[in-house]
Amino acid sequence: MKRKAYAKRAAQGEERRLFREWANAHRVCMNPLCAHPTGPWQAHHVVYDQHLRAVGLPKFDARNALRLCDVCHARHHNRTAVLLTKALTDTNLRFIVEVYSPAWLNPIDSSPERAAAEYLDRYYDSRDDPRMEALRA
Repeated sequence: MKRKAYAKRAAQGEERRLFREWANAHRVCMNPLCAHPTGPWQAHHVVYDQHLRAVGLPKFDARNALRLCDVCHARHHNRTAVLLTKALTDTNLRFIVEVYSPAWLNPIDSSPERAAAEYLDRYYDSRDDPRMEALRA
């Protein structure tokens, strides 16, 4: 039993390392309105980790990572300056659509793109992002 638990923790550690590595690859805060883009940073979960856990998906999928400076990350989560969807990469958007693809996750509307757009509208500022119109179509 202990070997299985150790192997699981080791795999999670590797996933977490890759998640942070992917976020770090951006080299600067991805918020276009950031005043200090090269400061200390956080690896932000575009789809919040509690939402991933609730549906049994892995917390540290690298496609869900976005580099934000400490200030922008805190402001986004305390809702004083919600992050623009323009800051999200195309990889992030494809991941969100993939998260909402299973029919059991999205029973009312069969379009994972629209479900992804609704998620982004709820947690991000999606104004003036042409990619959002494509998701809503």
